[in-house]
Parts: sequence; structure tokens; C-alpha cells
Amino acid sequence: MDNMDVECSSSSASAATTMQVDCCSWNPIRSGDEDENGKSSHIILNCNNNIESNTKNGFEQSLISPLSHHHQEEMPVQIRSTAKGEIVNNTNGRYLVASKDFKKGDLIFRENALISGPSSCSSLNVEGLPVCLSCYSLVQTHYRCRKCAFPMCNPTCEQDGKHAIFECPIFASNHVSPDQILDPETITILRSLLLRDKDAKSWFKLLELQQELEEECQQSSSNAMALLCDALTFIHQVCDLDQFDFDTVEQITRIIDMNGFGSEDRQRALLYRYGTYVYENGSLLAHSCIPNAYRVINPNSQLEVYASVPIKAGEIIKTVYTETFLGTVERRKFLQDYFYLSCSCSRCSSPSECDTFFQAIKCQHDENCQKSIEAVYLPTKPLVPNSEWQCTLCKDVKEYDFISAIEETVRSDLNEIDGDRSMDRVLKLEAVAGKHRGVSLHPNHFLILRTEYDIVQRMSFILYRNKLIRMQVEFVLRYVELIRKVLHVLNVILPGFNRHRGRVLYFLQQGLMYLIQYKTNPNNKKRVDSKSLSTLTEEYQEFLSVREEGRWILMVEPEGSEERLLANEMMTDHNGELEILKKVITG
Repeated sequence: MDNMDVECSSSSASAATTMQVDCCSWNPIRSGDEDENGKSSHIILNCNNNIESNTKNGFEQSLISPLSHHHQEEMPVQIRSTAKGEIVNNTNGRYLVASKDFKKGDLIFRENALISGPSSCSSLNVEGLPVCLSCYSLVQTHYRCRKCAFPMCNPTCEQDGKHAIFECPIFASNHVSPDQILDPETITILRSLLLRDKDAKSWFKLLELQQELEEECQQSSSNAMALLCDALTFIHQVCDLDQFDFDTVEQITRIIDMNGFGSEDRQRALLYRYGTYVYENGSLLAHSCIPNAYRVINPNSQLEVYASVPIKAGEIIKTVYTETFLGTVERRKFLQDYFYLSCSCSRCSSPSECDTFFQAIKCQHDENCQKSIEAVYLPTKPLVPNSEWQCTLCKDVKEYDFISAIEETVRSDLNEIDGDRSMDRVLKLEAVAGKHRGVSLHPNHFLILRTEYDIVQRMSFILYRNKLIRMQVEFVLRYVELIRKVLHVLNVILPGFNRHRGRVLYFLQQGLMYLIQYKTNPNNKKRVDSKSLSTLTEEYQEFLSVREEGRWILMVEPEGSEERLLANEMMTDHNGELEILKKVITG
């Protein structure tokens, strides 16, 4: 995630070099792998996040474990670079390409973090709990570091090299308290600065990530400027470290702002990690709004990159930097604001977002348009922020302010719904979606799809908890209908092997199982006859196929994450339900 202009990294005129990585199967990291501090470790279960232990003396070996030295023809990816200002395949700067073919789900490479630390988001957790400076999970114990008195999960986290070797001695000698930390990510900046004296090799690798920016990218983001102000106060005044001047602190802040990955699980209920991670080679992953690769950050800070779809040798490896359920206008604004990236991928360049109509506004200009679902406003120049929008049927033209006002009205209606998890909320969400679906917004508009995905997740919870509702076939049929609609769009904008699709497949197999159970229930008046048995057998085979694919995808997620628990759920035959279904269907 070097500083980027279009789909990839910042400008660099250096010759293409080769990245040395560990190539292995798609299976998750097992015990015995090296952690961020270069030590072999095992998983412990007494920490909130099942982190892998890091020993205090791991720093002496290396902050990141050495990458395997293979011959060039054996390495799975290579680093390439365009000349300054040159654009190759919509990519500018340094980037990674596949040096061999990958199948969907293949592990492309695995890499330890160059540096990691708590993120700014950790101060926003709704529980108000402190964040562990080792595993970045919420501290739910009263344990404190015996040297600096900062909250930690347990002695294992206290002795972890990231904390014990870096900030702990400084906090202890300067009597720094948690209340003096304005932004937790300033600790990550401090750790990065301390590399200069503790590990010169890693320090220079970090500096290499700060590439020369184009003139329009010289200004830091507002997020980086706020972080810089807090970091200067923290480092110079709180920690009393005057050896790092303004320019050095600013440089490191920009590097972390541009190249840091956040813990994508931080907002989910079961595995809270509020971490920021910087990777020497992972930072070179390009962006595309229809990615061909998917990344996972494990509890030991290791990055794993998988092929979402088949990748041919020579293809650029691209992940996605933005939220899935956003239209082109909002995605491109986010990418420009935070990554200086003016994305022109196939999705952004398409007025209809590759025929998904993900940001299409329904035209009501005349009677013909009102009756036709195909009469929608689309941007005439999708890569221009304030482009005019034109109806595909009547050719009426609207300014973007008109489009924005309609979307804001829908958002306002959604914001008025209360936040409980009851059936009442599902009905309210359905009512708002129904009010605007095909009337003011195309049925596939991202605000509709996002609402329907919210409905799906809530319906899943209700079905899981309430066996009686499972027997209300209309409810389950609607559940499956919504899931298939979401999956249809995801197959275009976020295809293949990734967390979002794995979750949707879990919901689909859940709904299919309940439908099959309903049809085979002895109390159901509409019993299965010979004519419907063939259809039921096909539905059962689909259920097994969806269940297997969803489990396969979600098994690469970290232990303790909600997705991993869903994967385990799909491996479990509760009360022999699957065996019973199999006997009923196969006779």
C-alpha cells in the first residue's frame, strides 16, 4: 500500500526486483510457525484473542522472520516497478505480480509484520476497555504490566517482544500513564521510530516504503495530520525523546498512514483486534474494486494473501482497500482521501458498475420510465466526481446534487430505525427497503443491498435461536431469496474466495437446510412424493456443495473470529440432523 496514484503503489523508477516469500498450501498457520519477532511459538487459549506467544528475546533474532531464499523461477510473486509517471495495466509504481499460476483459494504468500501496534480505532471501542499493547484485543482482566503498569491481557502479552523491548522501558522510566495517550496509534509510531536504534535493517526497510509522491499527493491526509500532532506531543513531551526531530516523526507517520493495514476483524463481536500492521511486501499489494486476491491478518500479526479467483502468471495481485457496499462515487472519494488513489479499475470505469447497477437511481421522469425497471440514472462520466447523470431510457439529465439528495433521503429513513435485534427491526428494515426498492433506487443499489444484507444477518440470528420460526416456511423462503440476491451481486464485485462470500454461503446453507427440514418434516401436510423427490435431492446436493465451499473459505480466518466459528459450525452435524436428512432423501 505504498503511496499510490491509480491502482497501485507510488512512483518509483527502480528496476524490477524479486520478492522472496514462503509458498505453501492454503491451510491456516499451525503451531510451530514463526511469529512477528522471529520465534517459533504455539497458540495459547488464556488470552482474549488466542494470540500466538512471542518471547521477549525474539527481537534479537529478527523483528520479522527471514523469507525463504528460492531460485527466481520458484518464487510465487515478484516485485516490479514502472518508471516515474508511467502507468502499466492501470497501475503506477511498485507492485506485485504472480510468477506462476494460482487456483482460487491458493495461498500466494505469507509474511510477518515489519512493525505493528495499536490502531487509532482502539480508542473508539464501545466497551470503553483498554487495548492490549501486545495482541491488540480488548483487555478484560485487571492484569497490569509489572514494569510500566499498562493494561495487558496476561503475563504472556506482557513479555511479548513488541511491548517489552520497545515502549515498556520508556513508559516505566518516564512514568507514562494510559491517560496520557491521546491516540493509541502513536505507540505504533514510537515503535517504528525505535527501529532506528534497535534494528537498522528493519528501519531502512520501513523507510523504503516512503516513495516519492506526485505533486498532488504531497499533502498528508487530515487523518495523518491529526495523528502527527498527537505523535509529536507524545514522543517529545510525554516520552521525553528529543532524538527524533519533526521531519523524522512526520515521515514515519506518513509511512504508517499510507501503508498500515487495519485489523479487519476489529468491529466483529468475537475477535476484537485493534491493530495497525505494516508489511514490507504486503504494502505493495495493488488495489482494485474487483480484487483477485484476499488478505487475512492472523493473531500473530502474520499476513496471508490468497487468490480470490484464478490468477495467471504475470498478472498483478490486487486486493481491495474499501468497504464492499459502497458505490463508485463514495469508493473513489475514500480512496482519494486516504490513499491518494484515483482508481480507474473496471468497476469504477463502468457507469453500471459492471451491470450490477450498484449506484443506479430510478428515473421517474415520465410514465414510461416509472413502469420500466431499466429506466435508471447512471453517470455519463463515472470517473468524474461531479459528473452529470442521464436516464438510460428517456435520456433526461440530472446534476449529481439531485442523485446525492435521493441517497441522503434513504439514509435518513434507515437512521430512524432503532438498533435492537428483534423481529421488529427486521420488519422495519424491510419496510424501508421496500419503500425505495425500484421506486427511488434500483433494486441492486448499494443502499438497498446493504440493508438487505443487514436483514439477512438478523434473520440468521433469529432462525438460529428460534426453532418455531424455522417452520414458518415463508420466513425461510424470504431469507433464502435475499441471500441469493446478495450473492448474485457479490459474485461480480467481490468474486471467489473471500470473507464476505464465505459468510453469505454460510447463510445460504443455513436457509437451505431449514427448507429441506421443513419439506421432510413428518408433520408437514405437503409430504415429499416421488415427483418432488428429484427436486429435493438437487436441493440437498446444493446444500452440501454450498456448505463445503463456505467452510473451505472461512477456515482460513483466525481462530476466535466469528468467521472461524461459522466454519466450525458448518463442520458440525448437530443432533445428527444431516444424517437424518440424508436417510430421508436417499431412502
